[in-house]
Amino acid sequence: MNGKGVHFNLVFQLYYILLTASLFVVLISMPGSGSKAWDARIKATISQMRSAAEMSRIKTGDYVGVVKDDEFTKLRESVRSIQTGADDNVCIVNRVFNFVNIDKKSYTDVLLVNGDGSKWCYRAELRSGSISWCADSNGYDGYADEGGCFGENYSCKGGDSIY
Repeated sequence: MNGKGVHFNLVFQLYYILLTASLFVVLISMPGSGSKAWDARIKATISQMRSAAEMSRIKTGDYVGVVKDDEFTKLRESVRSIQTGADDNVCIVNRVFNFVNIDKKSYTDVLLVNGDGSKWCYRAELRSGSISWCADSNGYDGYADEGGCFGENYSCKGGDSIY
């Protein structure tokens, strides 16, 4: 083998090592898919919960039955599993070497139904840590205002008003 072939092989090997090392660094530093996709799933599920609550009201005549409604309960459990679920898109290197800061944060969700069954609201925290997402018997489906769906307020807005 002449000197030129050895030189090419050495450069190629150095290039290959550098490329492999840089890919390894990128994989280690790469975060998961982020919380936006998880938040979108929570928002979509809460929108389905609003429809399930209306179906329950049609069946029973009020919203009191929404607490025991199978469809609504499954959707609520789905929101909870999305809130606390592991990020499946985390790189295997991060999982093996535990480079990912896996925090087992607890998320809250609140379901309120008033005594006569005429009003309800549901509020759940998003994984991004922003304002909670909310749906209520007024047909609202969106961000919860401060004080919304809290205490005796069965609206997602701060005051118990129809929007």
